[in-house]
Order: sequence, then structure tokens, then C-alpha cells
Amino acid sequence: MSSLWRWLLALLVLAFSVTACSRPVPPTVTPREARVTRVDPSRLVLSIVLDVSNPNSFSIVAQAVDGALELENGTVLGHARVPLQTSIPAKSSSQVTSELSVPWANLPALAPFALSGTDVRFRFRGTATIGGESLNVGVPFELAGVLNRAQVLELGLRGLGLPAAP
Repeated sequence: MSSLWRWLLALLVLAFSVTACSRPVPPTVTPREARVTRVDPSRLVLSIVLDVSNPNSFSIVAQAVDGALELENGTVLGHARVPLQTSIPAKSSSQVTSELSVPWANLPALAPFALSGTDVRFRFRGTATIGGESLNVGVPFELAGVLNRAQVLELGLRGLGLPAAP
């Protein structure tokens, strides 16, 4: 084989190895919705919708969502984690919907809001764990929502140790 052919073959191998070993690009997570679906004395159930974009040439999996539910004043009401197995195809986006059950860790914090008789805004500050078999990344996100006056009143009374209104 002539030296020109060897040189071209080496160049081709080098070009292939550089493109074959390109580093994965982190996915992006765009929060869409946080909706309270149920409130009871032990927990709040929150339905969340995230758009996950995969810029890579291979599929990835949304494996879990976890985070903390906070009042508008920063008080943490509880934490939750839910496992997922949502596949996001290569070079595309998918909606990831999950239902988080947030056990109350600080129900008495709602008592002052119950007395105000207004809706209460909250934030869910979370992390979506996304990746493949051997490499995962935690992508932070934040969603906002509202507890309506009736939910706040009922939970605030329970937080004070009083029975809920009939």
C-alpha cells in the first residue's frame, strides 16, 4: 500500500474516532404545569408536566423527579420523589407527566394563611434525573401553582389541630 493510501486511511480512522466519541449534550427540561389534584390530611398530590428535549443522537430516559414543595414565603411543606421510565427519543422532545405525592412535613405552616382567607401560591423546586444506562444527569426545574382558599382553610385548621370545616 502506498504512503498516500496509508495517510488517507489514517485520516479517515482519525475522523471517524473523533465523531464516534463525541460527548453527550445535556438534555433540557422546560416546566409546563403544576396542578394540585388532591389534598388530604396526610399529603398533597401534585400533577406536573415537563417538556424534556434530547439533543443527542441516542435515546435517553427520564428516570425520576424529586423536589420540595414550598410556600411563597419559602417555607418547605414537604418533599417527594417519584420514579419514572419515560423514554425520550434521539433528537426530539417528549412530555413527561408525573404525579407526586408530597407528605406533609410542616402542615402547621399553613395555619396563618388559613386565617387570611386567600389563595396561596407555592413552588415545586425539583430535579429531573435523566440519562442512559451508565450516565445520568440531574436537571433542575421550578414549577408554580396555587392552593385555593378552601384547601388552605381546611389544611390550616388541621395544622392547628382543629377539625376541618364540614
